[in-house]
Amino acid sequence: MKRDLVNPIPGRIINLNRNAFGFRSFIDKKFGLNNSGLNISGGIDIEFQNDIRKEFVNNGLPHTNFKQGGIFENLNYGNKLINQDENVLGIGPFLSIKFLIDENLGFITGLRYDNYIFKVDDPFTNNSGKRKMNQMSPSAGIFYKPNSESKIFLNYSNSFQTPTTSELSNRQETEGGFNPNLNPEKIYQFELGSEYFFHDLNILISAAGYYLNFRDLIIPYQVTGSEEVFFRNAGKAENKGIELLIETFLSDELQTTFSYSLMNFVYKDYLLEFNNNFYQLEGNKIPGVPQQSFYFQG
Repeated sequence: MKRDLVNPIPGRIINLNRNAFGFRSFIDKKFGLNNSGLNISGGIDIEFQNDIRKEFVNNGLPHTNFKQGGIFENLNYGNKLINQDENVLGIGPFLSIKFLIDENLGFITGLRYDNYIFKVDDPFTNNSGKRKMNQMSPSAGIFYKPNSESKIFLNYSNSFQTPTTSELSNRQETEGGFNPNLNPEKIYQFELGSEYFFHDLNILISAAGYYLNFRDLIIPYQVTGSEEVFFRNAGKAENKGIELLIETFLSDELQTTFSYSLMNFVYKDYLLEFNNNFYQLEGNKIPGVPQQSFYFQG
């Protein structure tokens, strides 16, 4: 993937040249044992990204002497804020095992290790450096099929989400380099659900309840007197909800999908400092997340 971006936002103009690629190697092996079975799969993901980032003060558009062309040809570039070369290397080996005790009962377990290296070369403000972010993420699940039309399942997993290079480089102090205080999100998830297929109607209905616990949730914030958006970690948060999915198979040419989600996404522990005062935001809803969502495709 290659991307060239000029993005004038309030406060600054971002010039970004990005090159990225990824690679996945995967192997899957099945073993049959009478009415039971074993399925082992594993592999590795490798990702690399290079960003050449330059950012300038955004002095807006001229009131007079507007040149021919559009907005980008008339931008007033102010002082340079950032001029740095950013590199990210991610390596993630993974393993998954599915064991069928019989045709009705099975277990799934998995393990993934993610290791990311963020490196920034910043000769402009002399804030070059390197950050390493890694985590082992296990998962496990069990499912039971009372009959050929239905299934009940219970899953647990944990994972983590690293900040993006844009989130790391966008610092309130415009110091350049990467924010040393912005850390990955850690997510712990439980899911309980079931599904049923109505043969006579060719309709599949599935429903699930879930609970997600977030540590170090990455959230945007702003400061007084500026429209720019910065990022920080917000203690603990949790998201509880339900999901409903209905798929119809009316014919080979016509299928429909409908889904509905209900979410309750709130802070559980977030002590915020503002104007030399501290505020505990436990119980407040996470901004920017809808409580309900609908989706239909036909």
